[in-house]
Amino acid sequence: MAAWRDPLGEYMERSARRVAAQTAAKALRDLEETPARLGLPQAEVPNTRAAIHAYHTLRNDLAEGVLFVAVMVFVLFLPPFVFAAASGDTSVQVNMESREHPDLVSVNVYLAIAVLTLPWVPVVWLLRRTRAGGVAVRHRLTVRTARAAVLCADTHEQPCAGRPSRLRKLDRQCRRIEGDLLRAHRTVGTIASSSPRHASARRHAAHVAGALRQDLVRLDSEPDRALRDIAQKLITIGEQYAQGHVSALLPDDVLRNAVPLSITREALKESLRLVVAVLAALGAALAVHPMLARLGVPEVLRPWCYVAAALIPGLIIAGPRRVISYLSAMP
Repeated sequence: MAAWRDPLGEYMERSARRVAAQTAAKALRDLEETPARLGLPQAEVPNTRAAIHAYHTLRNDLAEGVLFVAVMVFVLFLPPFVFAAASGDTSVQVNMESREHPDLVSVNVYLAIAVLTLPWVPVVWLLRRTRAGGVAVRHRLTVRTARAAVLCADTHEQPCAGRPSRLRKLDRQCRRIEGDLLRAHRTVGTIASSSPRHASARRHAAHVAGALRQDLVRLDSEPDRALRDIAQKLITIGEQYAQGHVSALLPDDVLRNAVPLSITREALKESLRLVVAVLAALGAALAVHPMLARLGVPEVLRPWCYVAAALIPGLIIAGPRRVISYLSAMP
């Protein structure tokens, strides 16, 4: 068995590396051709090239390890409880000892499913939104700006009848880029979590996102020129971010007339997120209350169960940073 397993693993590893290298080469080639296709001056973007290559070729051992553990949990442990719930059973007998000395324990089906699935939600959030995601998060903004710039060139070359679907796709991509811009100060990896530089970088990102929105609006009045301007800005943003210049993603003269994203709207969204998180936490605590008596949980442990039940939806909806901030503001 071992005689052929290692060669097979090595073959699969080489194949994955080859596919990743080909994908990176195509992305770089498309980006290099974009300025000429749009009639823009050729830009030197060495850091963008390095970021795109790293994004496609470097591996994230932490993410791969988490994925392996999650697959093993879902394949080995979750199916018996799911089948029991589908059959209408509320509990199953689990053997906690060896076959010679069985010690059967009754486990609530729904509690087991929750324990095996809910913790993965914040884990996935951390891997997708924070530096824990490795190169996939660190270089995501640069990769997305490059893809959107290539899409601008593809749209520019299409006749009017062939543009609608591409313009909708460009809208969606720019919307994702806006979110990446507002998180750039956290994902760039050069700013400490307690640094005052976060506020300045976020304000600049709001202006950059506002400048992109203004160009997007122009797609309905002067599409060809707007596509060129959007692509030019995206290429600049990607290169500046790849260099770590999160407070200089676009020059000041480009941002002079830009309207930043509404601070009031962001504040309202933050307040609404807090309200939803509090209501979800309260609902989770109320839902757990009758279950604790049925499960025979000791009185001394019930307050901790309420706290855990309330924290899970809070972490899912508001995120770890906001939850910590909210808790620190409480007396």
